[in-house]
Amino acid sequence: MIKFFRKIRQKMLTENKFAKYLTYAIGEIVLVVIGILIALWINNWNENRKLDEIRQSYYSKLMEDLEADKTYAKNQILKMESSISNFENYALIYKKPNLNLTEAFEAMKKNDWQVIILEFKSSTIKSLLNVGGLNLIDQTLRNNLESYNSSKNLTLNNFDRLGNSARNILENVTMQGGIAELMIRLENQQELKKTLEMENKIPDIFIKTEAYFAFKIGGYKGTIERLNNLIIDAEYNIELIKKRLNK
Repeated sequence: MIKFFRKIRQKMLTENKFAKYLTYAIGEIVLVVIGILIALWINNWNENRKLDEIRQSYYSKLMEDLEADKTYAKNQILKMESSISNFENYALIYKKPNLNLTEAFEAMKKNDWQVIILEFKSSTIKSLLNVGGLNLIDQTLRNNLESYNSSKNLTLNNFDRLGNSARNILENVTMQGGIAELMIRLENQQELKKTLEMENKIPDIFIKTEAYFAFKIGGYKGTIERLNNLIIDAEYNIELIKKRLNK
């Protein structure tokens, strides 16, 4: 094709048809420019298509993570609500007049003694933040996801502090002999209880254990509120992502 155009140019020049040659040359330049522009457009289209495929993959992974967060948060809320319910049932015993320490301790044993561990397994938002992947996502959704991630991290950090403080209180109680299983084993061991001076320790153990449960339950209530807010935010972001999937 190039040889063909070259022959035409040479023929025009030898025939001294300069005006026609100039028109032809300009036309050839225009064709070359158009060819370059088409090539650039095709290249940009391919790059945009690749970026869109990556973006759609991010959207899918984000939706999976947000759905997983919702399910996990709801399950942890159920566990915390169960622990709160146990504590509230225990607290009902205080309505009984002339309650003695033994009765109160027996009722306390029925509480949930474990501290729940809160740990979200999802990591897409964190990964995208680390590699700059969120830049491929539009500004509104990006801002929402960054805000959601900050709220989730704040919830986890607050709960970690709660858990550590509660475990420290319980550890202190345990070191004084306030282990529910030990108390049960000593019920028929009066001589051993006397030697260990358990009767003198029980009031202090009881007060500290009450503090442990009250501290933990108060923390659970605040965490439930934060988890419910996270669920609402996750649902909102899921709806935003759905509108952008395959858009």
